[in-house]
Amino acid sequence: MAETINEDSTTSRPSITSHPSPRKTLNLVHIIFIALMASINVGLDLLLSPSLILLFSHIVTGVLIMVPINFIFISLTKYLVNDRFGSLTLYMIIFGAMAAPTTFFGVIPGLYKILAGVMIGISLDIAFLIRIRYLRPIIGGLIGSITWWLTSFTVWTLFQFPYVAGFSNLFNAFWNISGFITLPVVDVSINMVKFALICGITSSLPTILACFFSFGLYKKIEPSAVYSRFTQM
Repeated sequence: MAETINEDSTTSRPSITSHPSPRKTLNLVHIIFIALMASINVGLDLLLSPSLILLFSHIVTGVLIMVPINFIFISLTKYLVNDRFGSLTLYMIIFGAMAAPTTFFGVIPGLYKILAGVMIGISLDIAFLIRIRYLRPIIGGLIGSITWWLTSFTVWTLFQFPYVAGFSNLFNAFWNISGFITLPVVDVSINMVKFALICGITSSLPTILACFFSFGLYKKIEPSAVYSRFTQM
């Protein structure tokens, strides 16, 4: 009896700073759930973005609204599948595949959006590897938003689409950045990397807030019986 009382209880005490270690594999239930979340994400983007562009312009909508909205779904999905590595790569592959026939995530429809999704997804899986709970939304939001724009600009430029040149001119009209980069941005270069950093840092604050919102939502869902059954599937 004494041995039971003196047993070190710290091993079973949940950490207040670290997130539980992720399991290694995704099962069919997780894959279906990730596909559902990505589908809702793309559907909501397609529904909201045209009206928001009319109200606020491409720059405000893309940089300050739509990317943060995407990260609400992205980070919530990551938490709900217990941080399994590869979950966000799969999420972004599905995201890119669903966006491929549309003018969303790149104005010209095409399978190049899947390539962008793979690159962004791998980067996000790496960005969310950090185990400190309340630092994860900051690192994930900051690195994630920079990666989103850097990858998108790289893929669009490699496929010789004029998006980056037009986007850089629009951004300069919104906020004068001609002192930092040469306009328009037309090729894969240090100039393009600097523009991606400007866009990523600009969108990072609302994106970080979006990641914190998802974390708070996850903490409310975590104790529920439905989520408990989901994690046991």
